[in-house]
Amino acid sequence: KYGTMRENCLGLTAVLASGEVVRTGGRARKSSAGYDLTRLLVGSEGTLAVLTEVQLKLYPLPAAVSAATCSFPTLSDAARAVAGLLQCGVPVSR
Repeated sequence: KYGTMRENCLGLTAVLASGEVVRTGGRARKSSAGYDLTRLLVGSEGTLAVLTEVQLKLYPLPAAVSAATCSFPTLSDAARAVAGLLQCGVPVSR
């Protein structure tokens, strides 16, 4: 629903193996100035640098949350129910 960590990370501070401190990202929403080091470092999962500070997007809490468990006699009945929910505009997540 909210995307991956790579899309939600706006900027970061990292320490490279050489000990150099690198700051990436910024206030600009889009930039085409070279490689996207923020996404590269987040995607490397700690193999390129140690992340010491991360700036993340914040999302407001939803107004309401509900959950349901449904069982269906056949797979096609379940598929029809899901299609009907989506056509009615009911937000469905995993």
